[in-house]
Amino acid sequence: MNGNQRGQNNENLIEKEFFKMKTFIVYDLDSKMPVAVGEQVSAETARYCASVLTGIFHENLLAEEIDLEEQITH
Repeated sequence: MNGNQRGQNNENLIEKEFFKMKTFIVYDLDSKMPVAVGEQVSAETARYCASVLTGIFHENLLAEEIDLEEQITH
């Protein structure tokens, strides 16, 4: 493997870790009810997307990361 290929592999690993999708449940803080479930790269992005879809102001939303694999195995 030449130096360029090694560099490309390192960049690919960094990109995969940096943009790793996570699963979030987004709650409305006023009603304390879940309003969205989905995958995003961050809680802030999950809140923003849920805000756009529901019309709820993003500061009234709380995004909680969940690990579906861990919950299934227990």
